[in-house]
Amino acid sequence: MRLGQAITVLTAVASFGLSGVNAEDKAQYHNEALFKWVKSSNGFIHPSLEMRRADPSDSTSMFGLYATGDIKEDTLLFNVPSKLVMKDPTGAEIEAMQCGLVYELIDHLKKKDESEFAPYVNYLLDTQPAGQLPSA
Repeated sequence: MRLGQAITVLTAVASFGLSGVNAEDKAQYHNEALFKWVKSSNGFIHPSLEMRRADPSDSTSMFGLYATGDIKEDTLLFNVPSKLVMKDPTGAEIEAMQCGLVYELIDHLKKKDESEFAPYVNYLLDTQPAGQLPSA
């Protein structure tokens, strides 16, 4: 799995139905739901990692992974199982804006909570501008 794909999965979390909840409460929900989703699928996230906004005082700043303490060199930071990575249903190699993958994502967005990728698609529905799809 490419690092970009893994980070995309790690920044995706479930939150559909949280309209009316303040941005920081949503962020905390996203963090907990994502980590739970990855771990419940036999994934791993180092206990010294947290997901938060780049600027915690700006509710529009981007999410990222940050270390809460020192981590030794060559330590495994996270392992995202391949089953949590959305793939083109034709089995083609995934590349940025690959049509098959985009259509697959659109199908999952329509399914919302019924999608096997609900933590990811619900994150997109809750946090991204309408009509915007990730480019990779």
